[in-house]
Amino acid sequence: MPRDSREFGRMEFSVGTGYADHAVRIWDLATGKELAKFKTQGGVRDCAVSPTGRRIISGTAIRQQGFIQIWDIKSRKEMRRYKSHAQVWTLNVSPDGKLVASGGSNGRVEVQNIATGTVRHVGSRSALVTSVKFMPDGVSLIARSIDGKIRQWDLSSGKMLKELLGSKGYGRLSISPDGEYCLSAGEETMLWDLRSATLIERIRGDTFSSDISIGPRGQLALISVGNTIQLWKLPSRRELSMGDAASTNKKRSKKSPRSPTTHPSKSASGRDDRPQ
Repeated sequence: MPRDSREFGRMEFSVGTGYADHAVRIWDLATGKELAKFKTQGGVRDCAVSPTGRRIISGTAIRQQGFIQIWDIKSRKEMRRYKSHAQVWTLNVSPDGKLVASGGSNGRVEVQNIATGTVRHVGSRSALVTSVKFMPDGVSLIARSIDGKIRQWDLSSGKMLKELLGSKGYGRLSISPDGEYCLSAGEETMLWDLRSATLIERIRGDTFSSDISIGPRGQLALISVGNTIQLWKLPSRRELSMGDAASTNKKRSKKSPRSPTTHPSKSASGRDDRPQ
C-alpha cells in the first residue's frame, strides 16, 4: 500500500518502500512508471510525504539502530540524516511540516524538529511501537504498540489524554480528516470514536490486517488483508468494489469536494480477549 494517506486520491504520484533493497521509490500513478529511487541507510520500515509535497521522509532499521532521512523530491538529493536510538518502525509528519514523530523497537515515541534535529520523547516506554500519527490539529499524536494499546499524547505537556485497548499484533493506525475517529489494524480491524474513546465496531474480526488508510475525504478506507487490499465505505462500514468506489467519489465531488466528514454511529463496546 502507499505509505502516505494523502496520495490516496489526491496526489499525482505514489510513494512506496523497499525493506530488502534499502530504497524508497516514487511511481507515476497514471503510467505506473518509476520516477525516482532513493537509497536508504538500512531497510525501510516506513516513509511519508511532507504536507507541501516537496519532501520525502523515511525511517529505517539496521541492526539495533535506525535512521530518519529527508530528501528533496525535485532535486532527488538527501537533505538531512538523523540517527535514532532504536530501529524506526513507523513515522509521521506534523500538519505544519515542522516535526516528525517516530516509534520503534525501544517502545518510545520520539518527536524531532526537522530543521534543527532536536529530539524529545513523548509519553512513557511501551511495547514495540507499530504506528504513530499526528492529530489533524497538530496539538497531539496517537501511537499504537504491538500489545494493542493505543494512546493519545498531548505534545506540549507530554500528558496521556486517552488509552484504548485494541487488538494485538503488528498493525497501523489511520485517523479521519476531522480527527473524530480512527481505524486500527492488527488481529482485528477496529473503528474507534476518539471523542468518547470508545469502540464503534469491529470491521474485520476474522482476518489479520497489517495496514490501513482512510481517504482524504473520510468516506473510503483501504485495508490490507493478507495478499489483498480491501476497500470499505465509511461510515456505513460496507465493503466496496472498485466500481462502487469510483461512483462514490464522483457523487461526492458533485456535492462538495471539501464537505465535512460524517461521523459514524456507535454500535459496540471495546474488549481485547485475544492472546498475542
